[in-house]
Amino acid sequence: KNVFLAVVILLLLLGSILRLSWFWQPSFTGDEAGHMMKAVSVTRGITDFVLNQNRRVALQNIIKPILEHNHPPLEFLVLLPSVPFYPREFSARFIYVIISIITLITSFYIVYKIRGKVVSLGYLGLLATSSFLVWFSQMITFGLNLTGSVFLALGLLIFITKPTKKSLIFLVSATVFALLVSIDFLLFVPIVTWSIYKKKSQFYSSSILKIVGVGILLLALYYVPYIGYSFLPDSPTSAGFVHYRSYLTSDRTAQVNSFFSQGLDQFLVDKWKQFFSRAGVWTIWPWAIATLLPLWKKRRAYTYYLWSIVILIFILEIPVIPCCTVYLNLFGPLLLLAAEGIAILPRYPVAIIMAITIINSIQAQPILKGIPNPITYNNWKKETDRIREIGQLIKPCLDGEETYISTEDAWRARYYFGRPMLPTVEYEMTSDEQAVEQFLRGDLPQVTIIHIHVPLVSEVLINQLQIQAKHFRQIENHRIYFFKDCSAVVKTTDIPDTNRN
Repeated sequence: KNVFLAVVILLLLLGSILRLSWFWQPSFTGDEAGHMMKAVSVTRGITDFVLNQNRRVALQNIIKPILEHNHPPLEFLVLLPSVPFYPREFSARFIYVIISIITLITSFYIVYKIRGKVVSLGYLGLLATSSFLVWFSQMITFGLNLTGSVFLALGLLIFITKPTKKSLIFLVSATVFALLVSIDFLLFVPIVTWSIYKKKSQFYSSSILKIVGVGILLLALYYVPYIGYSFLPDSPTSAGFVHYRSYLTSDRTAQVNSFFSQGLDQFLVDKWKQFFSRAGVWTIWPWAIATLLPLWKKRRAYTYYLWSIVILIFILEIPVIPCCTVYLNLFGPLLLLAAEGIAILPRYPVAIIMAITIINSIQAQPILKGIPNPITYNNWKKETDRIREIGQLIKPCLDGEETYISTEDAWRARYYFGRPMLPTVEYEMTSDEQAVEQFLRGDLPQVTIIHIHVPLVSEVLINQLQIQAKHFRQIENHRIYFFKDCSAVVKTTDIPDTNRN
């Protein structure tokens, strides 16, 4: 008991330390910035509504972000407590990190109570130290997918092992939670429904109808207006469910076909690089697959349900969706399957768990060095992540109806610069280079600042911008051209002038 307790505490501490390491350091990704702005809008709307300040506008600030978000709203609604605090990179991500740590502790305890020491220890070792899972747990975009996946898989474990009214409530609650995080969890619903059907003889029909009915009602309160809004004649093209309706269009079919255009071998190589060979992932797969081998004589019934979910995701989503929610949705079932796989060899599970922990810990070294998720921060360097400083220059220089052109991600630019960029650029109706050409011809008088980060504009045009600009700043690989007098603002910054005024 003492050794088991010591190992558990060590793994929980290690998992918590990894999740708490440098999560605040990088600036928001585009998706994170979008989530944060929606959280700000809803918080402002709630405040104004409570204070009776223009309640019509307040309701719009609450409802529109929810209806126009291209995922269900929980992933940004959990951020509401972080809105009053700065820097928000810390306060918002801290909420997700705490949720991740709670998920780690709670899910381990449930597995321990249902499946005992060996399986729970294997489960904890995999979840605590996987750098893939830790990195996504630090971001305010996909962390709740992992939490939803974990608790849905645990719901199946509990209900199939001990079908009681409490376990049914847990399973239905986990399903509702997951579906308010991502529509992708619809692939879990057939398996959840089948599990309830198989155990129906152990319940009064009225009990099942009441519990499931409440779950459906809670989902309908969100999904009926969400889906209906996207079909209104005057609803904007940004209405959230439009994102999912696109899956049924010819454009989506063309996109899917493009994934396979280079042949099956290249497709498999790409999937291997994107996901299966990544640190913290490849140490899980062999043990999950082990549960399919004949040597596993004490096969648990719930593993069939978990494998059914994994196979559905493999067939319907992984081939057509490059990243990232789909892969995280897999991990609830995969972690439990892998933990069962480790327990197959009764003499060696502790050695296996130790080996996995050591390998995962070595591969997690970049997290302790402050390197953020390489999937979402490709080629990131602390020295060049200067968007916050750029925002301090640009944001106070924009007045009235003025706008800007930026090669930065549109959501990041909106968040850090305080307003949207030129609409034709933001919505990709024109390229950055075409917009700059229009500006130089004098066709875009509302543009007063041009920000070049990613080199999507030719050097010829960049030289012309520098000639015409009233002020010019270069900060690492960022170039900012001011076409109005912003000298007062520029002088108040601590960024040295590297060129000319």
